[in-house]
Amino acid sequence: MNTLKMKLLPIFLLIPLFAFSQSDKYFKSGQELQLAENWNEAIVHYQIALEQNPNHEDALFNHAICAKHLNKMTVVKKDINNLLSINPNNIEAIEWRGAIALKEERWQDAINDFTTVLKKEEIFEVRLNRAIAYLENNQSELCYGDLVSCRNQQGFHAGVHAIFGDYHLKKDNLSEAKTAYKKSLDAFSENSIVLNNCGIVATKEGNFKEAIDYFTQASELEPRSDIFAHLALAYVEDNDLVNATQFATLAITKDINESRGHFALGMVKFKKEIFDEAIEYFDDAVNAAADFKDAYLMRAKSNIELSLTRVAKPDLLKVISFDPENEEAQRLLKNL
Repeated sequence: MNTLKMKLLPIFLLIPLFAFSQSDKYFKSGQELQLAENWNEAIVHYQIALEQNPNHEDALFNHAICAKHLNKMTVVKKDINNLLSINPNNIEAIEWRGAIALKEERWQDAINDFTTVLKKEEIFEVRLNRAIAYLENNQSELCYGDLVSCRNQQGFHAGVHAIFGDYHLKKDNLSEAKTAYKKSLDAFSENSIVLNNCGIVATKEGNFKEAIDYFTQASELEPRSDIFAHLALAYVEDNDLVNATQFATLAITKDINESRGHFALGMVKFKKEIFDEAIEYFDDAVNAAADFKDAYLMRAKSNIELSLTRVAKPDLLKVISFDPENEEAQRLLKNL
C-alpha cells in the first residue's frame, strides 16, 4: 500500500504542474505579441493563460495593459479588481485603480489609492496625480504640498508647472498662473491643455486676441469641443461674430452637450439683438449644465429686453443663489 501511494503522489502532482506550464507557455507568447503591439492577439493568449491559472497576476496585469491600448476600460477595471481580489497589496494594481478613479473624476477614491501607494513607495507620477485629485477635490493646500514635493524631486518639470498653473488659476491668481503655464510650455510647447488654460487666463485678463491665439493653437493640436467653445467665446468678446458662430457650431457638432457652445451662440444672437433666439440657446446651455450661472443671467437679460420681467426674475434669483455677491443680478432684480 505504501508503494501504491508513492506511485500515485507524482501523478496527482503532474496535473497542476501541466496546467501551470501551459499557462506560462501562453503567458510568454502573449508577452511576445504584446511587445509587437499586437494587442488583440496578446489578449487571446493571456485569456488562455488565465483559463489555465486564474491567479496568474502577471497575465492579468498584462491583459489589462493590452485592454487599455484597445480602449476597453470596462475590461481594464475588471482585471484590476480581479488582481486586487487575488492580492489586495498589489501596489501597481492600486495605482491603476487610482488612475481610473482620477479619469472618472472620483477624486476622493483616487486620493485614497494614491495615498496607499505613497505610503509604500515614493513615486513621482503618483504624487503628481494625487496633487491633481486634491485640486479637483477643493483641497488646494494639500495639492500645493504635493506639488512642492514633486518640484523638489524633479526640479524643472513641465507637468509640475502645469498643475501649479491650475492651482493659481483656481485661486484666480492670474499672473502666477500665466508664469507657471509659460514655464510648462517652455519645456513642452505642444500641450493642448496648457495652451487652452493660457487662453482662459488671457480671457480673464481681457486680452481676447491673445486668448484667440492660444485657443487656436490648442484646437489645432487637439480639436476638442471645449476648446472650440472657449475660442468661440473669445471671438464673441472680440466682436467677431462670424468666427464666434463658426467655432460655437463646431463645438456643439462635436458634443451636443457642450454648454459653452450653446452659450456662445446665445451671445451671438444677444449681440445681434435677436433676443428670442438667444433665449433658445441659453435654454440649451442650462439644460446641458444646470449650474451655468452666466447662462441664467443672460437668459434673464434677454427676457428683460423682451419686457418679460416675470420670466426673468426666477433666473436672477438662481444667479444670486449661486453667487450672492453678483452685483449685476442684484441690480437687475431691484429694477424689475
